[in-house]
Amino acid sequence: MHATEQVVKHDPHPEYRQIALLTSTGEMSIHSGSKTRSFSGFSKGQNCIAIGNFLKSEQILIAMTEEFNGLDNGSSLSDRLIAALYAGKNSGGQQGSDGKHLDERSACLMVHTPGEQFPVNTRVDYSDDAITELKKAIDAYQPMHKFYLARAANPVNLPPQDRWSEDLDMVPANNLNLKKVGLRNPEM
Repeated sequence: MHATEQVVKHDPHPEYRQIALLTSTGEMSIHSGSKTRSFSGFSKGQNCIAIGNFLKSEQILIAMTEEFNGLDNGSSLSDRLIAALYAGKNSGGQQGSDGKHLDERSACLMVHTPGEQFPVNTRVDYSDDAITELKKAIDAYQPMHKFYLARAANPVNLPPQDRWSEDLDMVPANNLNLKKVGLRNPEM
């Protein structure tokens, strides 16, 4: 795929990089550099790709794609991606050159929908439990994300942010009723 080729071509150290691209039409392009840390590789699933290095084994990547594909399509993309990260961790995760388990220190989740003005872009670095912290950050942000999307689409019908955030603070994120805060279409 042209985009992957261009990234590799312009990277001064492509032999150390892993890049995966999955288009909305299902086309896949994967680059796994020759000097990435062992175990290094990828697993293709239905509508997903898992890539990684410094892993205990190939089974980590297979567990990730199986978990992603095993979840109900009604699950959000963020939830499916986080579940795949947990599946990789629970299957053995990362392993150092000495054979000992390594904590997942960093985790990042970026989800962008065509035409969306506010893509989700959340990252955790230098953590002893990066996946759990990433999930907490995503869970806390999701209600705000819906607010930002609604505000961009139709700012006239939304309450001021201070009133909206007070309502948000009183309700756990998984129980938030967006109709309560003045959104006409809580599915946005």
